[in-house]
Amino acid sequence: MFRRLLSYLVPQRFLMGGVIGTMLASTLVAMAVPWPLKLIVDNVLGLQPLFGREIEGTGQQVLLALAAFGFILLAALKGSLTAVRSRWVARVSQSAGLEMRRDLYAQLQRLSLRFHDTSRTGDIITRITTDVDRLQSAFVSGLSLFSVDMLTVLGIAVVMFLVDWQFALVAMIVLPSLLLIYTKFRGRVKEAAVEARQSEGGMASVAQEMLSSIRVVKAFGQEDQEQERFDTKTKSKADASVEVATWEGLFSLWIELATAAGIAAVLWYGGWRVLAGNLTVGEMILFSQYLTTLYSPLRRLSRLTTLVQRASASADRLSEIFDLEAEVPEAPEPVHIERASGRLQLEQVSFSYFGGQPVLQGIDLDLAAGETLALVGPTGTGKSTLVSLIPRFYDPGEGRILLDGTDLRQLEVKALRRQISFVLQDTALFSGTIRDNIAYGQPDAGDAAIIAVAKAANAHAFIEGFPDGYDASVGERGVTLSGGQRQRIAIARALLRDTPILILDEPTSAVDKQSESLILEALSRLIEGRTVVIIAHRLGTLDLVDRVAVLLEGRIAFAGTPNEAMQKHPDLLTSLQDSGRLTAPQGAERVPPVTAAKPRGRSRT
Repeated sequence: MFRRLLSYLVPQRFLMGGVIGTMLASTLVAMAVPWPLKLIVDNVLGLQPLFGREIEGTGQQVLLALAAFGFILLAALKGSLTAVRSRWVARVSQSAGLEMRRDLYAQLQRLSLRFHDTSRTGDIITRITTDVDRLQSAFVSGLSLFSVDMLTVLGIAVVMFLVDWQFALVAMIVLPSLLLIYTKFRGRVKEAAVEARQSEGGMASVAQEMLSSIRVVKAFGQEDQEQERFDTKTKSKADASVEVATWEGLFSLWIELATAAGIAAVLWYGGWRVLAGNLTVGEMILFSQYLTTLYSPLRRLSRLTTLVQRASASADRLSEIFDLEAEVPEAPEPVHIERASGRLQLEQVSFSYFGGQPVLQGIDLDLAAGETLALVGPTGTGKSTLVSLIPRFYDPGEGRILLDGTDLRQLEVKALRRQISFVLQDTALFSGTIRDNIAYGQPDAGDAAIIAVAKAANAHAFIEGFPDGYDASVGERGVTLSGGQRQRIAIARALLRDTPILILDEPTSAVDKQSESLILEALSRLIEGRTVVIIAHRLGTLDLVDRVAVLLEGRIAFAGTPNEAMQKHPDLLTSLQDSGRLTAPQGAERVPPVTAAKPRGRSRT
């Protein structure tokens, strides 16, 4: 992770050079700050010679004024350098954080649905926000401060040894103990920080789940249960934070004791030498000032250690995502396609989730370009899984899927997905306007095209009924629209995208009869001239299709026309008519055969 962070700093190398320059200048200023006070005490008040010359009368007044002015000048210079460095460090930090966050977001979108199926949304959000913030703060801002401190310590140590090496040794006597304390507490602080970050992610996940399902929570009267879940996560986070603060406090205590012991040793030794007459008061003050400057960074080490260890915990969490390999990899030399004809072939396709029982086994299907296929079968037989393999949301464990004769694994992933549109049971709309949602797959579409597809999707009438028309806000996830309205927006979106392949996942299962009629009419326009796979849970959907494939226990039990399917599996198709949701009832009453869809000028198999 540290190497990755350095890669984000490379584009900011000129600013980093400026930061390093201000660090060095600040070190020199810090070493010069105590000297005006030494001049006043020894050469003005103590009347000691300066460069071999006696200072008296007017000379004392001039030296006093110069020393005072020098003190102000050094303070102003130090403050100016700090201000400039802070601005530059902030620019470097924010730029690095911006690029890191962008790369993390892109990585999350590259990862397959298998990762997102098993991850908590709230925890991922805290990684994008809080973890990146802590990391950039610690390893850019914190690293800058640490570098200045270490340069200052090194510079002052050199000057102290040059002035009086015996005194310098006494001042440095506590450094080994400080190193021991740091080594002792570093691991404890990081362990507590990791636990705190995990607790924060859990807390965010519970909050996100409740807010996204607030209607269900209220409908089932589970507010108290959700409050209890949140309180449990919050208490865990609070306990972990107290643990971090406890170890940080203990670390600070031992640092303070060690530095106090060092200061006491210097005061005793310096006072003894002044009384013995081999050290001036000014030199004693000079060393005391240096000692204060020397130990201040060491005191800050406790806070910096906590910051770094918390950031280290965040770095581990970010590395978990950055180091993941996409389960749907791009081919080394992918094949690019502009527009496919739409023929789909599934050859002995099998698939299982997370190494478990196979969900699909030995699937063989051949869809001609422009053909419409309905998938039917009891819940849990793998229908949604099968259609998820076509856009490569997952790759099959065995077998292969071909588009126009080319294995999907050889196609450029983005180009493949530009061939496919979706209309799902749970329509995904984004907060924004109706216009934005229709144009989601075709952002550069003009108003005329948007209105045309809305009319074709039977959506124009209800859209015009809103005060703001196409500029009406749909709310988060389209909460201001009914289920039927959301479905027609999704159909308009798919029409506008105009892809050769269309996947419909239970497009009418969650709407009333009136909405179903409007949706089916819109779908009849949408599927014209496209290769279509429909997961059907209502009988009316079969009027749109050329063939029906029946899935039972992950296998294709039958494939043929709707009439042939009715003859072979009447119970399944009866359940479509009776409930709209397949349950594979036993002994269901037989219904009249379904009328096959009228030919639409396409080839049939």
